[in-house]
Amino acid sequence: MFSRDQIQRLFDMSKNQIVDETDFYIICLLEHEGETKIAKIVDHLKDNGVELSPAAVSLRIRRLKEKGILIGMVPLSRLNKLGFSRDLLLLIQTEPGRDLDKIIEQIIPITGVKRMYQIFGEYDLLVELCCLGDEGLEESLAAINCVLGLSRISKSPIQHRIKEHYQLIKEESLVEGEKST
Repeated sequence: MFSRDQIQRLFDMSKNQIVDETDFYIICLLEHEGETKIAKIVDHLKDNGVELSPAAVSLRIRRLKEKGILIGMVPLSRLNKLGFSRDLLLLIQTEPGRDLDKIIEQIIPITGVKRMYQIFGEYDLLVELCCLGDEGLEESLAAINCVLGLSRISKSPIQHRIKEHYQLIKEESLVEGEKST
């Protein structure tokens, strides 16, 4: 999970501030934790100096859904609405014999790394970068290029997101009794 300072820095960098810092923290928490109880969110906020009631957190989550930022409680955020407009998929091939776990450990904390998957085939990793702009994208790519043991990186910008809506299968997995739409 991001530290409070990291979240503050990301919030400050966001160009389209349609949410406040507390909403941004809730989004980051949900992105990291996935499905979670409202009480756990309240506790995380309290640990970081923000006092909100469960009702207030529920209201904020509902508003984030209404704004189209949170899509259900999986959650899947439309970060482009927060100003993170540069998306890039990277297919990464590692050098034979290199410790993939060590490579992964070096890539995970790089700013802009949104998702990372270990895959089969010609490439070993699929990384999704999500950055504010060209400068942020260049910084993230430069950091990845400094990771030892990478033999090839194929870059593919995301032109248009066609489907990224997860549907919950079991009703008991829904948070606080909310039903998916």
